[in-house]
Amino acid sequence: MFNIIFSTPANAILTEIGLFLCVGPTKAPGVETESNHMISLNFTGKPGTAAGLYYDLVFQLPNWGFNVSKADEWIEVSPTHKEYYDRTVSTKQMLEGAIKTGLTSAAAAVSDFELMNHDLRRYKEILNYFAAKDEHSLKVMFIDYVDVHTDLPGQPISLRTSAARWPTIIADFIKLKDEDTDPDQIAKKLNISKAEAVILTTKNKLYKQWKDLFGKTARERYELLKGLVEGRKKTINEYREWLKPYLARFKMTRLGGERPRVRADTLKSFADITGMATFWKSRKNSS
Repeated sequence: MFNIIFSTPANAILTEIGLFLCVGPTKAPGVETESNHMISLNFTGKPGTAAGLYYDLVFQLPNWGFNVSKADEWIEVSPTHKEYYDRTVSTKQMLEGAIKTGLTSAAAAVSDFELMNHDLRRYKEILNYFAAKDEHSLKVMFIDYVDVHTDLPGQPISLRTSAARWPTIIADFIKLKDEDTDPDQIAKKLNISKAEAVILTTKNKLYKQWKDLFGKTARERYELLKGLVEGRKKTINEYREWLKPYLARFKMTRLGGERPRVRADTLKSFADITGMATFWKSRKNSS
């Protein structure tokens, strides 16, 4: 079964063809849906005969001045026609599997890209701290992410836990310079006890070591993540291009039963009898 819709060019003369079909409108003027520009051909015959007539027609039409293009297509095979039915369904299932696998891989690549891009932005922000010599932000990072893990069972030695004994110890630590490494000078400079000054001296030395090591590591990780992000972006684009042929073929392999109208027509069709091997192919062309 196939539908052909074609129209004549403005300069075409139908009478020169020799034979032509003219179907007059069946409804009132202004609401007619059929004319000599639109016809439906329902052909029944042995396998291959309809295809032969179809290709003869659509390849001959351009010689008569028509421009032919496909507007729609679907296929329907009864399960009784086992060999053809299995091939049709298995082909569609193969395409579905390939598309689902590709979409799953693409989704994982997008997820990885988002995580890497987030880390890349974070390391870029950290490098900006180093470039701007933002000691306040760097010391806050040291307190929140490094020093907080120095506490041992029964030995609360981090700045956060030490704040219970010296409430201003965190603020005092942020006021220190890199050259502040003498407890007596720190105690005199900040007007604090010698015990607090000793702790601040130790923390300041650890901070300087961490800053030197972390600065180098942050730059290395930033360059590494930058390359990974670019690679993942290319992978996503490759998945997109790889899926296009499968999606195009999947859209072309459309079963008639997927359409409500075709399902309804099949239930009422006198030609589609349960137990009989039938094959329907609908194709709509326009020119």
